[in-house]
Amino acid sequence: MYIHYPHFKTPFLPIENYDLDKSVTHLIPHQIMKDHEFILLDRFNNVFTVGMTQPHLREMVEGILKKQIHPLSTVMPFQVDKVKLQEKLEEVQQGRFKEENIKYEG
Repeated sequence: MYIHYPHFKTPFLPIENYDLDKSVTHLIPHQIMKDHEFILLDRFNNVFTVGMTQPHLREMVEGILKKQIHPLSTVMPFQVDKVKLQEKLEEVQQGRFKEENIKYEG
């Protein structure tokens, strides 16, 4: 379900059931994400899916990624709930991530 906020032109993403990926969330220091209210959710090459409480600050977040990760980094922003973002950032700080190397039996 996506709720579109036309004044930001950014879709809303409910992140409460989103599984965090350690390989992505650890690319930026936790304190930077907390201070600027964003979280890295996914990555495809140098395009990052980012949950943010203030999508109008996309260029600032993109600048952080370009400085910290790669000069060609690009942000695909999603509006997220501030309380849910804080909960996800706590998960990052506590090291709670989705299962790595999940084996499928069939």
